[in-house]
Amino acid sequence: MGYVNDTYGNPLTDENQVLELKVQDIVVSKDCAEYLLKTAHFIDDLLTRYYKVESYYNINKIDDLIGKLVIGLAPHTSAGVLARLVGFTTASVGYAHPFFHAAKRRNCFHGMKNYWFKEEVTLNL
Repeated sequence: MGYVNDTYGNPLTDENQVLELKVQDIVVSKDCAEYLLKTAHFIDDLLTRYYKVESYYNINKIDDLIGKLVIGLAPHTSAGVLARLVGFTTASVGYAHPFFHAAKRRNCFHGMKNYWFKEEVTLNL
């Protein structure tokens, strides 16, 4: 996936080495990975059975999700941030670069400012 050195510049040789997450990288929980696997199977079934085209994901285990693109959503702003899935954790969290989390929290207006909008409606009856 393009990573050859750990955080300290040493070659990656051991699974216990520390690797810096880049801005686009995300580590999700195993539960999330199982959900993504089921979703991928559903999409592939839909493509082949309903639309009669080739399946897209063709994955059988959660390790096949490594390197796939996902979108992180912020429900309060409906903003989506693209990320690359790089690993899994047993914790019920998602690990990502702080920029990933911050990008989902952006509002278009300053929080301490009030804006008033007036809507005029014309009805053509």
